[in-house]
Amino acid sequence: MLPLDVFHIFYLHCRSSNNSTDYDELGCLKSVNDLVVSKNDYLQQAIRNLNLEFPNIIINYGPIYDGAYEVIRDASYGPNGELALLACCGTGGKYNYDGKKFCGSPQVPVCRYTNQYIFWDGIHFTHHAYSRMETILIEPALRTLGCTRSVNSTTSNLSASA
Repeated sequence: MLPLDVFHIFYLHCRSSNNSTDYDELGCLKSVNDLVVSKNDYLQQAIRNLNLEFPNIIINYGPIYDGAYEVIRDASYGPNGELALLACCGTGGKYNYDGKKFCGSPQVPVCRYTNQYIFWDGIHFTHHAYSRMETILIEPALRTLGCTRSVNSTTSNLSASA
């Protein structure tokens, strides 16, 4: 089973429904979203309990679902909205995904403009989507932790603020 911290085209493909009320406004399955949110709520409660039990240790939660959903939402309403739930590397169909023909297999084409897609192969995000999620999730977390991000031409460093 795939990780449930975010949704994948795989779930849309395998659990597809003919009932339009099973989908949210972005085309994502409500039941999968609800399961992911519930799992993440339990995870956050477990982290709060651990923080109480071990007060000298800092355990943080990264809400990747929130970042992924924001990326999908923004893309859905953007100029390439029709690509929001399509795999870049695929063989056609509703989501450009076939669970029997994976990216890298013969006869499985790759899209030309990968930065217009969120999903690489129906399971993994594209580099562009991960970059957007970093901006949405990591940058605020660094500020919360009192860290700054300094980037130069050859390396990327994180350092604590003085």
